[in-house]
Formats: sequence, C-alpha cells, structure tokens
Amino acid sequence: MDFEITAKRLKEKVKHTIKEHFETHNVDPWVRANVENNGVLSGSAMSSIFHDEKPKDYDIYFKEWEIIDAVKDVFKTSLPLQKLIVDWNDYQGNTDIPVVNGKCFTERAITLEHKIQYIIMGTLTECRPTFDFIHCMPYYDFAEDKLYISERQLQSIADKMLVFNPLRDKPASEERITKFRKRGWGLDIRKSVIPKTDLTKVADLV
Repeated sequence: MDFEITAKRLKEKVKHTIKEHFETHNVDPWVRANVENNGVLSGSAMSSIFHDEKPKDYDIYFKEWEIIDAVKDVFKTSLPLQKLIVDWNDYQGNTDIPVVNGKCFTERAITLEHKIQYIIMGTLTECRPTFDFIHCMPYYDFAEDKLYISERQLQSIADKMLVFNPLRDKPASEERITKFRKRGWGLDIRKSVIPKTDLTKVADLV
C-alpha cells in the first residue's frame, strides 16, 4: 500500500462523504458553517468511509475551548435546562432519554438529528489520548483542508486490525473490542502495543 496515495484518496473520500451528507440531509446552515469553519472530524467514521461503509455518526471536535463554549451556549439557549444530562453513561443505549427537536445534550456531546455529534468534553488535543484504538485517531481539519494521519493508523484502518492506543491510560473495554470484532475487525496481540513516538509521525496532506 502506497501511504501517500492511499491517504490522499481517503482525504478526498472524507470530503465527498461529508459534503454529500450535508446536502442529502439538508443540514442546518449554522451547523454546516460551524463544522466547516471550526470543526475537525475524528473517530471511527474515518475507517467507515475508507471501507465504503455508512458511518454510525460523525464526531466533530474543536481545537479551542472558546469554540466549545460558544457551541454549548447556542444549544443551551434552544433546549430546556432540565434536558441537560450530566452523565454520558445514562445516555448510552437509553431510549428513554428525552430528545428535544432532534437534539440531545450531555456533558460529553451534543447529538444532532443528522448523525452529527459535537464533542464538547474537551478539545481535540485533550481527547485524542483517550481514544482506545489508533484507527480512531486520524483527523480531518475542515478549515485547513488537511488530513492528519500516520502510516500505522492508516494501516490499521486498511487491515481492519484493532491496535490499542499507547497514549491511553486504561485498556479498551471488552464491549468495544467485541463490537468491532462483530464488524469483522481483527485483534493481533503482536501489534497491540506500539511506541508512543510512532503517533507523533503524522502526515500533513494537502
């Protein structure tokens, strides 16, 4: 696999997929502008796009707390305060959690009706070390029009091979591992631990 060619193809697929998603679902102009001007796409959606699979959702991160606080303020004014859920675990898989105008507000994320999630628990830099697998760590910066990805991350995506994130201070949960295994991902113990320095070798593709 040629790293640079494959990574550039992934970047174009990401751009096309997001553009098509915005247009197909008639995403609110404010949301679209905010994503395109301030957002960064990261998480497992990247691997879904690579394999021509439909992402379950699109996790949008922000690089600055100033933007996160502004986004929270916008949605807090449009949602009743009693709808603020303080525990993300209460939301996971709980269909009884109320959703207002297609939106759900937790301490971790603001989930919108068109599969876009604003991650508000921290900046991109703060959140990336908490990702359990390295295939979730690449990110596309909309404003810069750049994909940041390392060779090891891209190889993990291409091979559908789970590789633990060495920056994370606790192992991935059995539930998460099982979820990916059911979707055809492998887990090679020989590749499950990689040097932390490997993750700093990030390509800047334009």
